[in-house]
Amino acid sequence: MKNAPNDTAGNKNARPASLTMLRWLLVVAWVPALFFLAPNLSVPAPIVSVVGFAGLSFILVNALWQHMPLKSSCITAAVLAGIIGVPWEAVVFIVTGQEAEVSLWLTNAIGAIVGAVVAYPVMQKIDALTRKVLR
Repeated sequence: MKNAPNDTAGNKNARPASLTMLRWLLVVAWVPALFFLAPNLSVPAPIVSVVGFAGLSFILVNALWQHMPLKSSCITAAVLAGIIGVPWEAVVFIVTGQEAEVSLWLTNAIGAIVGAVVAYPVMQKIDALTRKVLR
């Protein structure tokens, strides 16, 4: 199996390509799951946006990290999740009739940044643990 790169020690990642594919499937599954679950939660919309987009950014870091250095993955994930927030608000408006406002997109962008910031140390710890296990 082909292994994905990792930047921690400049070595090849010991994870198989199938695991990388599963990480991308998680990203693809997150967006529709959030779209269908969010309206049914009894939580204020801004909180759902921050938490939902933080989760999206976090799993994007997890998937992107298999293809680029961790710092680049965090920045790219935050930017991508923030950009995804724009059409997200448009779709929410079209489907639910909820007004699309800049403040709603800002909550998405804040969540995207939070997810990337949290992902950086967490991914480092996960990588350190998996390297110990794989030795």
